[in-house]
Amino acid sequence: MWNLPPSHLIDWSQLFHFLGQQEVGQGKKKAERQKQQQQRQHGNTTTQPLAVPGAFGGAGIRANSDCKTHATMDKQFFQLVIVALTAQGLEINTSNNKFVEKAVGENVKLDCFFTTGPEDEGMLEIEWSVKSVRHPMEMAGVLLYTAEHIYNNLYEHLKGRVYFDAQDPEKGDAAIHLSQLTQQDTGLYYCQVKKAPGIQRIKAVLRVLERSSKPKCYSTEEDGEFGKTKVLHCGSEEGAAPIWYRWSRLPPWEHLPSLAVLDQTAGTLTIPYFSESDAGSYKCVAINRVGQEKCILEVNIPYSPSVEIIAGSVAGTVATIGIIAYVTYFTIRRRRRELENSNEIVEDASPPTPR
Repeated sequence: MWNLPPSHLIDWSQLFHFLGQQEVGQGKKKAERQKQQQQRQHGNTTTQPLAVPGAFGGAGIRANSDCKTHATMDKQFFQLVIVALTAQGLEINTSNNKFVEKAVGENVKLDCFFTTGPEDEGMLEIEWSVKSVRHPMEMAGVLLYTAEHIYNNLYEHLKGRVYFDAQDPEKGDAAIHLSQLTQQDTGLYYCQVKKAPGIQRIKAVLRVLERSSKPKCYSTEEDGEFGKTKVLHCGSEEGAAPIWYRWSRLPPWEHLPSLAVLDQTAGTLTIPYFSESDAGSYKCVAINRVGQEKCILEVNIPYSPSVEIIAGSVAGTVATIGIIAYVTYFTIRRRRRELENSNEIVEDASPPTPR
């Protein structure tokens, strides 16, 4: 019985070289034995044709039935080895060491597709196990399919959250689903498929990360001053590092101000010489490896100091004019009363005394 490796692990060039060397060595030994036999029969001085080995160490110039038989047997053996090595047995068709990243609360599917060969006649057994961050030195069973039964309560931490993707894994789909992921689900997950005499295993790396939290947007206290720098700030308090920040402007504007400087790590947008054309709605998006969140900031139209000065001057002028009008009105009214009083005739007054 030959214990042969899977066909995809064979170095065919080395195999052919090895078998070729074996055939040549056997051919040389046969030729040497023939030469010694001839020397015994005819003496050392008698020259006889030597048997030259062929491609598989078979008969050379002197072809006898013995050599032909050995050559045929060697050729048949070689053919049997090739057939055995190229036979397709149990194989897992999913790539090994696959790396998967998911956010907390999401679901994930871990693939494990397989095929079997005619020589795999044993009972099918599929086992999923894990080395988690909670117990990195221990291998824990997660899910088991054997004797046409599924056992899904093996791992307390994943109880009720893990199941096979296919209703019948026997057909070649051993993928599993994990729901409502937590950071404690991070680990190495192994899928092992066994159907005697074949057995194969692959590994998947699952990493569960915290999504960046909703960021807070605000601007500096310099808001509303012409000719000075305005800084918009954006930051998430929670989430797996690194977190990047991206600022954009909402319609009808399509682009950020031409002089704006964005710091994706600090989450700031610096706008020098802030003016009325820079006002509007700005959006910040906080992004990490497993998700993103956003916030909106309304930047008000600033008021120019010159406008305030003009408004104050106008108000002062109006107040002055009002005061002057009030004084003028009462002055005119008083004068009018004095004139009316001077033109009245007093009837009871006696005439002036003559001189």
